[in-house]
Amino acid sequence: MKWTCTIPNYFPPSLNKIKRMHWREQERVDRVAHGHVCIELVADGNRTPCFVGRVSVRITRRYSGSKKAMDEDNLNAAVKPLIDALRRPRGRETKRRLGIIEDDTPALMDLDVKQERADVTETIIEVESA
Repeated sequence: MKWTCTIPNYFPPSLNKIKRMHWREQERVDRVAHGHVCIELVADGNRTPCFVGRVSVRITRRYSGSKKAMDEDNLNAAVKPLIDALRRPRGRETKRRLGIIEDDTPALMDLDVKQERADVTETIIEVESA
């Protein structure tokens, strides 16, 4: 099973920016990421996929214009709000979790993050059963 989500005009902030943010601003970044994924789910007919077991997640950051490429550390950290939005809630945690993937631990998820220059700015999320 494979699920693809394209988020237009979404440009995740880098780790350097996130580290300098107030905690409320960091929560806003989480809400924005969750909101973008929810909007794409509704546009897709509101069919929330549910992957059980090991998955492969590929996130491609496409940037255009005056945007620059991130270094690898910033790129991997920038997708954390998206990964958190995809996973199931743990314990009593209920906020901003869609339950598309079981967990984001290395035992259950292979993560591949890449970036490429393109004509449009967008983020593409691909989840596939491993």
